[in-house]
This record gives sequence, C-alpha cells and structure tokens, in this order.
Amino acid sequence: MTLRIIQTGFVLAAVYNLIWGLVIVLNPDLFFRPLGLPPARYPFLVAGIGLFVALYACGYYLVAARPDRYPVLALIGLLGKTLGPLGWWMYVQAGALPLRSMWINVGNDLIWLPLFGLYFFWLNSSARFAAGRAYPTLPGWEFTHLSAALRDFHGRPDVVHAQGRFWIRRGRGGMARMLAALGGFRTDAEARELRLTVRPLANGEIWIRDFDGRPRFITRQFTYQSLLYEVAGPLIFEFRLEFTHTGFVFVQQRCLLRWLWLDVWPAPCIKARVRAASSGWVVRVGVHVPVIGRILTYGGRVWGPTN
Repeated sequence: MTLRIIQTGFVLAAVYNLIWGLVIVLNPDLFFRPLGLPPARYPFLVAGIGLFVALYACGYYLVAARPDRYPVLALIGLLGKTLGPLGWWMYVQAGALPLRSMWINVGNDLIWLPLFGLYFFWLNSSARFAAGRAYPTLPGWEFTHLSAALRDFHGRPDVVHAQGRFWIRRGRGGMARMLAALGGFRTDAEARELRLTVRPLANGEIWIRDFDGRPRFITRQFTYQSLLYEVAGPLIFEFRLEFTHTGFVFVQQRCLLRWLWLDVWPAPCIKARVRAASSGWVVRVGVHVPVIGRILTYGGRVWGPTN
C-alpha cells in the first residue's frame, strides 16, 4: 500500500512539474500578475527556470517506475524543494520580494515534502525486504548442492553459532593499514579464534563475528529482489551469489550509502568465497579500495553449527 502511494505521488509530481514548467516557458509572467509582482525583467530567464522544472518530471517518472533504483533522483528533487523555498525566503527577508510571493513555493515545493519523507521512510523500512533468514530466500539457492554443515547453518530458524580459526593480513600502505585499523584490525595474525553468531530477524539476520573474544564485525544481512545486502556501518554492500557444487561466491554489484541508498565512489570492493569442508566450511574474504589497493584479506576454517 505504501509503495502504491509513493508511486502515485511521484506520477502526480511528474505531471505537475511538466505542466507547470511548460506553462512558464510559454508565459513567464503568468504567476507574477496574480501575486501583484511586476513583470519579469528578463522573461527568458524565467522561461529557463520553467524548462528546468519541466525536466524534473523525467526524474520523478523514473522514481515512480523504479523506486528502489533511483533514490539519487528523489534526493535531487528533495534538495530542490527545500533549498528553493529557503532561498526565496532570504529574498523576502531582504525586502526584494513580498511575503505573498511565497505562495508559489507552497504549490511547487512545500506540499510535496511529505511524499519525499514517505519515500525515504519506505526505502529504509525492513518491511520491503524478504521475510525470514536471508540465504534460503534467495532465488536459486540450492540446498542440495551444499554440504550438510552449510545447509544446517543457513537454514536454522533460530540463533545459530559456529567457531573457527582465521588468518588476517592487512594491506601494505599507510592508508590501507589505517583503514584496516578503523575496521578493528590493527595487527596481522596467523591464527585468531573466531566465534560466529547469527541472530534471525523478521526480515534478514544479524551477523556477529568475534575475533579472539572481541567484537569485530557486527553486520545485518537481508535479501531483496534476488540480491543479498549486507549493512556495515554507513555502507550497504549489494551482492549477487553464484553457486558452485561445493559452496558459493559473493559477486559485489554496488556499494551504497546507508539511509539514502546512493552509490558510493570510489567504493570498497569485497570479494568473498565460501567452500565446503569436513564438518564445516572454508572462507576467504578480500577488501580493496580503488587507488589505495588491498585493505585487508582474511580467511580460514569454520566448524559448525556448534549449538
């Protein structure tokens, strides 16, 4: 229901912007006269603004068609509808425009703000994500191709634990090591004890990775439209899983800024592989950042579930 309201709202916004913009292009003084304002000194500039407003209709239409793929267009629209009235108010305060002229902002900007608020609320609402544990809800997830340990670990409906032993290697440059330290990895290691806990949520799961008894990574994973997402701090990593006969590979699609769901560039790139082994599985993860290079590589053996 919420999604239908959002899509309908952005369709209406597209139609409104298109009509309003084209009318201003054809008649730049149309809204000046009813508000008691003098005719525009440079009508072609006002007509240019009308053209910009009409072009916003294209963005709103794309948001209505694919709300999950075009948050950047919605953000641009939101900035326009907040900064525009603020700039107009500054000229009112300076005495360059009468207060009644802000009726233009009411129709063009202010009445649309609840729509943008509802959109970004929906964008971050867990209700739009697949219900239940993350991995079994992925289309193409084939339990028959995985080991018994992997099937049991990812298929349990309650809290599940595993343990293992990992090696950790940081990048060589100063910047790489600083970023690794920010992630909690201040030294290299050959054999760190890992305790892994996965807590199911109504939509997805929480992953808690403890190295040598100290929390290192606490992330949230969920699925949406056949893709796996992992939230780590202010970033959201989008993965496509490729299945093999012994495990699966994480193929990163995008890195997004949390809450706004905007593509990040330059973005960290994560490459991960899971391979079945006796009584558990083997994991290898690499983290790279463009220009800086390798930040961190870690991997090792996991045994589980242990509960």
